[in-house]
Amino acid sequence: MKVRKSLNTRFASSQLVVLALHIVFLFLLAGTTTGVRNCNQIPKIPTTFDLLSYLKMRDEFHLQGDFQLNLEKGVENTTFTLRKPSYVRFYLAPQKEVDVDLHLFQIVNGADVPVKSSSMDVKTEEVIAAVLAEGSYNLRWAYFGSSTLDSCVVVTAALAITPKTTLDQRLQKTKCYPSVPTTPKELELGTETHYSGLWNYSLSDTSQTVTFHTIAKIIPSGSMAKSLWKVDINLRYEFISGDSLGVMLVDSTQNLHLDCYTRKKCSIGRNLVYNRNVLRSVLQSIDKEHYLVVYNTGTERLNTSTPCINFQLDITSKPLIDSSSLHSCDYLPLPTNLNQPGLLSPSGHLWFSRDVLLELPKDITFRVAQDSIFKASVPAHRVDIDIKLMNEANETIAQSSDNGRDVVTTKLDKDKSYTIRITQFFMYDLKSCEYFRLEIAIAPASHLDTCPSVTKQPVL
Repeated sequence: MKVRKSLNTRFASSQLVVLALHIVFLFLLAGTTTGVRNCNQIPKIPTTFDLLSYLKMRDEFHLQGDFQLNLEKGVENTTFTLRKPSYVRFYLAPQKEVDVDLHLFQIVNGADVPVKSSSMDVKTEEVIAAVLAEGSYNLRWAYFGSSTLDSCVVVTAALAITPKTTLDQRLQKTKCYPSVPTTPKELELGTETHYSGLWNYSLSDTSQTVTFHTIAKIIPSGSMAKSLWKVDINLRYEFISGDSLGVMLVDSTQNLHLDCYTRKKCSIGRNLVYNRNVLRSVLQSIDKEHYLVVYNTGTERLNTSTPCINFQLDITSKPLIDSSSLHSCDYLPLPTNLNQPGLLSPSGHLWFSRDVLLELPKDITFRVAQDSIFKASVPAHRVDIDIKLMNEANETIAQSSDNGRDVVTTKLDKDKSYTIRITQFFMYDLKSCEYFRLEIAIAPASHLDTCPSVTKQPVL
């Protein structure tokens, strides 16, 4: 059974009801800011691979692109027949609007017999890799989402099937590129940069656990204070035989790459292009150092006869916009502290509701003098925006959930300091003067402890 992340609260359900009665008027959001896709131009999930454009011609295909999900069905099926033993690899890029799980069945006497399923986690890529015998199969797409979603929801998929003998013959001719450098290349933000290399990811490790290679270290430059840089990273490799290679960008404060990968605390690339894992991010030239890491899960290895996976890595950094010119935008940057004049009042009240510049990640600090109730909200946006609230020990005490609208609600202790951390999840291309709506409400808990008394009976 899939376990979903629930709202993290630190007070009793009765107090939640009181809170909802008193500050619900603060959060009448004006709808989402997500653009409406033209679904007429996006193909639906194929019902079968037994077509000339897929398996009928040469018993193999590699399909990469966006597909429209039918959320009303909840489940869709793609059937196919293998005439030869084959390698199969099915991949879905992680995305926030809806969680999609993949389940592979063999059809035996008209019944679905389970073969393999993708991860049951949310906010992760979904992968099924297997060696299948001849026979009939069913790939099932199961959806878990919100009833408030747009009717047009799209998922990016990479789907490949190749006969086993065909791929084995190709891999026997593989000549390994040089090994990954042991010393990471240092790249400085502040000058336009392009760095490229051809290497191999050694498969000598047969433990089938996730492994990492740090390729480069991106170093901030103080000479270009507050300038924004777009970093494009492309990892090129053969999808069907390349295990589950991927690329991620980890800030230097996270020493454990495994923690970053398993808990998704960093920017992780996605297979958005044919035979390519792509990561795009925006960094400040005065930001922390970041490590560019290539990883391999090791759990989707289909062929062990080749000693390596060859790949090409391209890194490009270009100036995006200069924060010094943001005065020309109609939207102001996020505040860095809520205790500055005009925000959190001396009585402990705050209602912050405005469109702000999309410059993430950002921290907002504040301190409360009395026990208080806190709520923050971001409507659904084309950029996946997450909210965390942390205490003085830098521990996360509340964070947004996985549906389209991010909301955090919790209770604050008096005479304590807190940090609101607003980050983007996965990749995005920042547009000049792009904005998002942020709402924050803080009120003393003593003002919300008692429900208004009802003096008259309702007229029915």
